[in-house]
Amino acid sequence: MSRTFQLICFWFAVSSTAVFSQETEPELAAKPPFNLPLDVGIIEGDEALRLVENGKSLATIVIATDALKALEGLSIDRPNPQTAAEKVAWAASDFKTYIQKISGAAISIIGEDDSCPTESRILVGRSKHTTFYDEKIPKGLTPLREEEGYTIIRDGKTLVLAGNDSMPYNGTEYAVYFFLHRLGVRWYLPDDFGDVIPDRPTIAVGKLDVVGRPDFKMRSWWVHWFADDLRSVESRWKIRNGMSLNLTHSVPGDSSVRSVLPPESEKDKPEFAEVFARDAAGQIFPHMPNLASEKSVQYAANVIKEYFRNNPEANSWGIGADDGLPRDFSAGTNERHLNFPSLIGRFNDPAGDSTSEEWMEWVHRVSAEVRKEFPERFLSTNGYANRDTPPIGGPFDSSVWIMFAAIWSDTYHAYDNPRSWMTQRQFKMLKTWTSRYKNVYMYDYLYFNLVGCGAPPIPLARRHKHNMPLLKQIGVVGFWDEGRTVRGEAGIFPTYLLARMMWDADLDVDALMKEY
Repeated sequence: MSRTFQLICFWFAVSSTAVFSQETEPELAAKPPFNLPLDVGIIEGDEALRLVENGKSLATIVIATDALKALEGLSIDRPNPQTAAEKVAWAASDFKTYIQKISGAAISIIGEDDSCPTESRILVGRSKHTTFYDEKIPKGLTPLREEEGYTIIRDGKTLVLAGNDSMPYNGTEYAVYFFLHRLGVRWYLPDDFGDVIPDRPTIAVGKLDVVGRPDFKMRSWWVHWFADDLRSVESRWKIRNGMSLNLTHSVPGDSSVRSVLPPESEKDKPEFAEVFARDAAGQIFPHMPNLASEKSVQYAANVIKEYFRNNPEANSWGIGADDGLPRDFSAGTNERHLNFPSLIGRFNDPAGDSTSEEWMEWVHRVSAEVRKEFPERFLSTNGYANRDTPPIGGPFDSSVWIMFAAIWSDTYHAYDNPRSWMTQRQFKMLKTWTSRYKNVYMYDYLYFNLVGCGAPPIPLARRHKHNMPLLKQIGVVGFWDEGRTVRGEAGIFPTYLLARMMWDADLDVDALMKEY
């Protein structure tokens, strides 16, 4: 083994298992690790449902007719299925593939109208054969996106692997992948290179009646940089580890507030004089609304309502200010300003003050106007930059979703680390946000060295172990992180762990680490 390769191996080992020595260890309740094979694949006796015995298939996969047709069009170039049929097709295809890798047995896939050649059957996804189990299979799609989940049922000679496949959910795929995980399959890295496949010539299933739902309803990250040949396999890796690819709502991107303002070319027209903000010199600032003006509220609300009328499937609208520290200095807005300092600094605003009070009050007024016509739709906005400090004024419109993005904070240490004032401050802010709004999610950075990427790997497993249960405890609803997922920077195991804890924040991390 070359010295270079030895160093590379050591680098990955450190990044995957090392922890900061100063991190404190809270007492966590013992929990049986779900990741270890329990009652699948090792069952003996007449009551077991044998899917494979000594490398020979004893069962058949049955899927709906439209899913059978969708099998023909599956391609890794389209890794994120959009229809229920495509999702079931991916689930059935991967189930067949991995069962063959585990046992050597080739299980056939047939349609719901075909005659089953075996006594035992594996029902993947909804079909006419799953009607009896409908009450146990998660379903539905409401604006708040709280219906996600999967079901695994072993009933006599039938194994049911199905879930909610309504957009944006991947329930049937999760049913298959969590079942395979019980068999011992692991996806540590994207593509076959990162697979761990157990050798089991016989696969027998004991009693199973499981409904799985995620702890967080948003579970993803997006990256600026990615090698083109890794994008698709990374997408499949995410789904196989319980992450989600489809957004549950309209994210409040930077500058999205401009979409609810008149065009900049109209800024000098008298009828819009009260719609646009003013800068510190009293001049029109066309990229920000006058936060005190009723005319700006009505203009924004009319734009949003027209969108909902034309897009009945939409559940939300995102409003985010320009990146940086934009501020409205209009007279009426200044009266609402409380002169609280902002921790992020003084880039655009000479005072660097927090504008959460006036910004959130304006968003609430727009939301109230929109919800007069569309009571089930909601607005989302971001607690970012000079708006990350939670507002103290009320009443609060709890229907508004908040993307909390205090990205100035320490990205190395956990929220309960006594040596990091940044993470402690961030967590206190976050607890206040979640006490006032029902749907607060994280926009965190996966850039662990902001000055320059590519630095030595950062041992983050302990951070995830501490943070995820805390975030679940205070009611955070998910993650839409930004950055890079280069395993040489963030580590193999920490990235895998973060993905899995987005589904189950209470995993036995020590057991997973030992297994890895």
